[in-house]
Amino acid sequence: MLDERMAKTLHSDRHRRLAELLTEKRKLAGLTQAAVAKALGRHQPFIANIENADRRVDLIEFLDLAKVVGFDPYEVLHQIEAIDPLRISSHWPGNSGTHLQAVGYLRPAADAQGCGDF
Repeated sequence: MLDERMAKTLHSDRHRRLAELLTEKRKLAGLTQAAVAKALGRHQPFIANIENADRRVDLIEFLDLAKVVGFDPYEVLHQIEAIDPLRISSHWPGNSGTHLQAVGYLRPAADAQGCGDF
């Protein structure tokens, strides 16, 4: 059992990039924050907080945003995954993630380029 918690993702590089991509996709679609919020049954500050990277987006919200805005969620996931591959800290078994690969938690480095498992 691991006694370390996952690093916080709020304001991480990947989280900020996700917020940027969601903003870009919305603007390319010609939608306002208010229009997207209304389609989701939310208020405009909900979308502003996501786009300012002040709020996390769960998977269901992400898929709903993709549908409302009209973007491919897999394309966005590929871009986010490419920014900062999962890094294993030095105190974990094997120091390189080899143990986690062996038990199926990590794909081998040669495999780690895409989201093929999605």
